[in-house]
Amino acid sequence: MSDANTKLMQRIRDTYSALLIHVCRDTGLTPAFLAALIANETGGDDSEKRFERNVLVSLWEVLLERTPAYGSIRRPELLSIVDPSIADASRRIPADLPTSLQRLDGLATSWGLTQIMGYNTYPLWEHAGWSAIERIKSAPGNLEFATVLLLAFAKRFQLDPARDFPPLFACWNCGRPDPAKTFDPHYCANGVERMQIYSTLDENQK
Repeated sequence: MSDANTKLMQRIRDTYSALLIHVCRDTGLTPAFLAALIANETGGDDSEKRFERNVLVSLWEVLLERTPAYGSIRRPELLSIVDPSIADASRRIPADLPTSLQRLDGLATSWGLTQIMGYNTYPLWEHAGWSAIERIKSAPGNLEFATVLLLAFAKRFQLDPARDFPPLFACWNCGRPDPAKTFDPHYCANGVERMQIYSTLDENQK
């Protein structure tokens, strides 16, 4: 366990411990797992964001009907975001899309502590609308919705959120429970090591 990792996990614990306990309550997820996820993704910087050009291109492919969906989002959902006045998904894209273009950029950006992709917020839109993006920029909103996404992965792939840590880290990084497929080959191992450090800090500081 490196000194740098210990300092990182101590900083995350000092800043987010109470929030992590709160959002994990009744989920089966552990605060140590979420703390390690934060460490892997942003090192605890809740203002972090990253525009993903390839995601934007893929979203345009869905809008232009060249592909049926990107991840969990399909053309009808995208059209409702691009222009909420469009109720008929068969209509052509309007010629003038200045606000919509900004929205597509937001959907193609990963936000906040755990770097949630904007397009993954669509389940929140019925109640929050475009402010769902603002919600995941805040630490509480980001972590609360991260638990929703993690439990969805656990259900889809029949994972135990309290035990199957490497597959859950892999799901977050590449969308499937295969640590060999992560973009960073050390992503899952780093997460498990950071979990262990966080758990040790918890035990030492009780």
